This record gives sequence, structure tokens and C-alpha cells, in this order.
Amino acid sequence: MILNRDGHRLMLSKTHEPGMGVHANRGAKEASCDAYLWVTRVDALFARTEATGGEFVEPLSMRPYGVREFLVRDRDGRVITLGELQPASTS
Repeated sequence: MILNRDGHRLMLSKTHEPGMGVHANRGAKEASCDAYLWVTRVDALFARTEATGGEFVEPLSMRPYGVREFLVRDRDGRVITLGELQPASTS
């Protein structure tokens, strides 16, 4: 599901596996996360997260779908992706 309010978007996802209880989506599907936050200034946010000892699941990188993003694990083991849509190249 994607929640959108005042230009801010938050994407949430849930994996349901009978008998597994509540667990991070990343444990069920490798290329997944529990929440996706669309942000601005993703490079600065990555640097701050790195400086404060954040646990990275994947480092900051440019994805083929035009988003610069990184994945972190929160204290409960959930995987959160933070991404910024990049302007299309004109060259």
C-alpha cells in the first residue's frame, strides 16, 4: 500500500506466511522491504545514517528504475528503504 499526503509518500508491505508470526519481509523475499520512504537529499540522509552507525542492508546506489536508494535495518529487524527519484538524463 502507498500512503500519500501533502506530497509525502510512504509505501508499506506485508508478507503473510502461516505459522511464521510477525517477521520482516526480507526474511521471506530477498528483494523486499517493510517500508519505503520517498525522501529528498538522499545522499545527505545516507551520510548521516552512516555517521550514526546505521545498519545497512544495501548501500546507497542508483537503481535501473531511476531511484537512488539505500536499505537499513531498524532495531526490530525491519528493513526500510529510503529512496529519491532522480531526474531523467537529457544526454
